[in-house]
Amino acid sequence: MNPNLLKAIQRGDAIPSMPQIAVRLLEILSDDEYRHADVAQLLSSDPAIAGDILRFANSPLFGLVRKVRQLGHAITLLGMKRVRTLLISRCLVDGLEFRRGGPVDRGYFWRRSLISGALAAHFARLAAAAPGREEERDEAFIAGLLSDAGVAVLARALPAEYAPLGTQYAAEPAEKLVLREREQFGVAHPEVSALVLEKWMLPEEIVRAVRQHHDAGGTPAAAADPLVRAVAGAAVIAPLLCAEPGTSDPILPACRRGATLAGADVSLLPQILHAIEADTLDLAGMLRIEVVPQRAYAQVADALVQELATTTP
Repeated sequence: MNPNLLKAIQRGDAIPSMPQIAVRLLEILSDDEYRHADVAQLLSSDPAIAGDILRFANSPLFGLVRKVRQLGHAITLLGMKRVRTLLISRCLVDGLEFRRGGPVDRGYFWRRSLISGALAAHFARLAAAAPGREEERDEAFIAGLLSDAGVAVLARALPAEYAPLGTQYAAEPAEKLVLREREQFGVAHPEVSALVLEKWMLPEEIVRAVRQHHDAGGTPAAAADPLVRAVAGAAVIAPLLCAEPGTSDPILPACRRGATLAGADVSLLPQILHAIEADTLDLAGMLRIEVVPQRAYAQVADALVQELATTTP
């Protein structure tokens, strides 16, 4: 790891500053005697934020048992940790910047990030089927969504040096990109992503999952963490769903590897993949990210069903 580069990134402007509403929320929550009413009043001061919290609460991916219409009720049912994490993550999505004409395509980046988040949430849901563990779905979604934030930050912090690598973000496996980043800079985008999330004071379990999601198959600690595994599995499969529909490459090996990393049965993937498009479009609307709907999700699911029917493990 290159600590000098990480310190330089911290001192620069590549990591976005936390907006005032997030700063104020953290101030309120730092008081042991804070009231839920104070949080509701703060969030209500920004109608867009308040609406987003309600939409998150009612999203099928995170959804509560019944429809929630009042912000105060949503805050109570979600719990303050979930509200804090959702708000900070939503603000961080707003803050990440991409240079016009830069090496990383913004539309592709967010499409892949949303898919990673949705897949990770589904994997976490399978692993945390017991009641009372719904929070793990949220953590997996946020970790998957922001796992590649370091790509955007490196492209902004080192525009000339990172450009040759950034142009390969969509073209080559993430493991190869990580190796090239470490060879050239002594640090890779998972570490930078974790640095960003630490600076924005997201929960340690999310930071850890982001930092280790490309090491899930290599270190015992990472392999034993269900959240790391969910994000790692999603990171392997998400690029398949961003490819142009109609690709002829076999998809079963990547899907099997991703499912294995996540601790899931690959035969469950087609059902998950059919739900991903609706999930990503729903979440894109909440996060105000523009993504182009495409049939890749269903096509990959259908192709996977065919390959599973003709291939033995």
